Amino acid sequence: MKIPLLGLFVAACSFQLQAQSPCLANDTLRIVVIGSSTAAGAGASPNDSAWVNRYRNYLKTINSANEVINLAQGGYNTWRLMPDYFSPPSNRPQPDTLRNISQAIRQNPDAIIINLPSNDAAIGTGVNEQMSNFIHMDSLAKSAGIPVWVCTTQPRNFNAGAIFVQIGVRDSIQRYFGSRSIDFWTGLANPFNTIDTSYDSGDGVHVNNLGHRLLFNRVKQKQLPDSLVVAQAGLDLWPKKLEWLNPSTCGSEHSLVRVQIANLRLDSLVSSVSINMVRENRLNGNLDTISQVLSSIAGCDYAYVDFIVNTATSQNWKLWAYCSSPQDSNTSNNTSPPLYIQTQDLPSLLVKDSTFCTGDSLNLAANSADSIFWFSDSLLQQMVATGTAFNYGLAQNDTLYLQARRGPFVYLDQTQAAAGSNINWNGAMFNLIAGNHAVVLDSIRFFSGSTADIQVNLRTRAGSYLGHENNSGSWSPALSDSVYNAQIDSSYFLNFGGISINAGDTLGCYLHLENANHRLRYQSSIAMFTYAGTALSVEAGSGIAHTFGTIYHPRHINAEFYYHYGNKPNGQCQSDVETMILNESEAQLSLGGDTLHDPSLDLVLKLPSGFHNAYWWISPQAGDSLVIPANSYSNSDSLWVVVSANDSLGCVHTDSLLVLFSQTFSLNEIGATVSIYPNPAQSQIQLNRATEFNVYDLFGREVYQSLGPKASLSISEWKDGLYILRSSEGESLKFLIKH
Repeated sequence: MKIPLLGLFVAACSFQLQAQSPCLANDTLRIVVIGSSTAAGAGASPNDSAWVNRYRNYLKTINSANEVINLAQGGYNTWRLMPDYFSPPSNRPQPDTLRNISQAIRQNPDAIIINLPSNDAAIGTGVNEQMSNFIHMDSLAKSAGIPVWVCTTQPRNFNAGAIFVQIGVRDSIQRYFGSRSIDFWTGLANPFNTIDTSYDSGDGVHVNNLGHRLLFNRVKQKQLPDSLVVAQAGLDLWPKKLEWLNPSTCGSEHSLVRVQIANLRLDSLVSSVSINMVRENRLNGNLDTISQVLSSIAGCDYAYVDFIVNTATSQNWKLWAYCSSPQDSNTSNNTSPPLYIQTQDLPSLLVKDSTFCTGDSLNLAANSADSIFWFSDSLLQQMVATGTAFNYGLAQNDTLYLQARRGPFVYLDQTQAAAGSNINWNGAMFNLIAGNHAVVLDSIRFFSGSTADIQVNLRTRAGSYLGHENNSGSWSPALSDSVYNAQIDSSYFLNFGGISINAGDTLGCYLHLENANHRLRYQSSIAMFTYAGTALSVEAGSGIAHTFGTIYHPRHINAEFYYHYGNKPNGQCQSDVETMILNESEAQLSLGGDTLHDPSLDLVLKLPSGFHNAYWWISPQAGDSLVIPANSYSNSDSLWVVVSANDSLGCVHTDSLLVLFSQTFSLNEIGATVSIYPNPAQSQIQLNRATEFNVYDLFGREVYQSLGPKASLSISEWKDGLYILRSSEGESLKFLIKH
């Protein structure tokens, strides 16, 4: 409900600390603006930048039903805004009954704003006359129960006498209207009390976009809605909006979705209420609901409920929240607007091996559908390799850090030109200006002004298009793209291939339709304007008739320009970091030394503890043991055994041994004149007589030569195994060492 005028300033004081209270959304406001060219939007480009239009958009963020009615007209002064019945002096203009204070009151507004910057001083209206007119208008509105806010005068490039009047009116408005005056002077004026060049639109009278932004903020700071609305008793919960707080193209396992809950009335929540968030899979229609508890919310206040969801896998969701409480006095607004989330799969990374084996060349491996980067530090600053495999000289317990990253490895951005359009025509010219980086234009999203199959052409030139609008020889040959079944006011992406623009360079562009009867959309304007992006700005621009025809200037193309620039090492998405701690296998596979075995007994060989998956090369048999039945081999036969097996870290080890099948009590050859004892031996062998001899291993390599007759030989440092002693008489005897 609206408050009566007598309660206005009490309400303003009580609500002063509750700016942007959600209770403001529970009522609708209508504010009327009367005035002259500044309020009408002069100097702003596009018109949305004008302070009145900014203020209208701001009020609609509080409540979409809020209204701002703008009756301002360029050139007007206080005389033109006086009531219908007013009779001005003979040398002053008559009131405009369609734009004056009477017309404003007829709109049944909640408040009126008067904005008259300087036209009174320009026609010679003095301070007293102006103030008399302002007070007259204020009194009339007050009698209708409507509060009035009056903007001060604004600086203008006047002569000294007019500046004196401007300052006098400024000070008088602030003294008389007090908190209902709005300062439109401070910040806009230079030390000479004329308009600061930073805010001058170029004519010394009107402010530019920066000036309009300043004026909008001054009006906003007055907090008119807080003064005009009184909250109702009761509790009214409204899930106002959902917000994805950590958005990412590839999502996250810990995506945070926040629900903003508004209480649109004065009472606080008495008991807890469940806040439910519904997820709809837009691909298959499946629904699920997750819930959180809201335990408290004060009157005319906000509360926030956070949900953690997994968006790391490819998702296409529509989310919304709802709540219900027996205390809630209004159930019509218990469901939030939807939030749409669409993500790709988060890059995944599979580490295949973190172990290297003695004697190996250390081949480390990982697998991912995306690019893999290897680092030597946990902060991922020291990159040592890329790719799926990595050969590197590392040692036991060295650590590597791996991450999969998805390209493209450049910065992706877009710049929006005019956000709306009011003209259908065939062509538009504009400049694309690169900032501190070289950029590549990837695509253009434009709005069709025709319903048809259309061919869209783009011609370019190095440097600005200005001055070359009608000279086809200044332009490159046309690049073309087509849109099938285009519809009026629908947007489409055009791809002309990557178009490069060097840092600081300007590229003139001419976008037009091949068919002279087809149309695109752009915005009429009163001046050129530069739409600034991070690395690419759009300077708009002109309309032009088909094939370098008539120029219509200025015009702003309704389009969005998508581009990339620079080097982005992290790419667009990243996997979790995988840690690879290198382990060297220290295990040793040993089946023992060469051995003597009685052929009348089964031979059983087993892998030592910690080894498995053996492969025996002497036969197809595989397993962790080898059994050779008794009498499978004859006396004095031999068997060479080679085995490979995996240890607990997966390293492959190999060992071999020779088995001699013979009676275990002697290895002496029958009929030989030389004999060896003990056999098997540990530290020394003894011959039955002194003789010269050589000793060989089972590979035929000489390991000892006596160099004279000897009857004994120390073997304490020799390896276990089977050896052959050959005497000078040509006799050969086998002996076994087992320590």
